[in-house]
Amino acid sequence: MRLVCVTQRWWDKYAEICEHRKVPLSWFTKTALFVAEGEELVAGVLIYDTTGPYLFFEHLVTNETATLRQRHKAVKMMAEQVVPYCRTVGKYPMIMVRHKGITAVLKGIGMVSAQASGMTYPMEKLS
Repeated sequence: MRLVCVTQRWWDKYAEICEHRKVPLSWFTKTALFVAEGEELVAGVLIYDTTGPYLFFEHLVTNETATLRQRHKAVKMMAEQVVPYCRTVGKYPMIMVRHKGITAVLKGIGMVSAQASGMTYPMEKLS
C-alpha cells in the first residue's frame, strides 16, 4: 500500500469511487492524499487550501471493493500525513468528521476536537 500522486488516472479512480458510493464529486484539486494497493485506489481525501491559516481535508472516500483492513490501513496512512503536510505548508488542519472510526484514527495521531459544529448549505440549492 502506498501514497500516489494526484494524476488524472488516480483522480478518475477517485471519481469512480465517489460515484459507486453515491457521494457527489467535489471541486477538482491538485492537492489530495490518495492511497493505492497495486493498481486499485483504496482511499482518497481532498485538500483545500485557504487564504487564511487553514487546510481543509474533505471528501474522504474508501473503495468498497477493498477489505475493511485495507480501508482502515489507508485511512490511517493518510491521517499520518496530515500533520507533517500542515507543518510543511504552515497551516492548521481542519477536518469535519461524522464517522467514529475516523475520529478514533485522528485522535490516534494526536488531533483533538475543535468543539465546533460544521455547517454548510446544499450545493444544489445555491444555483
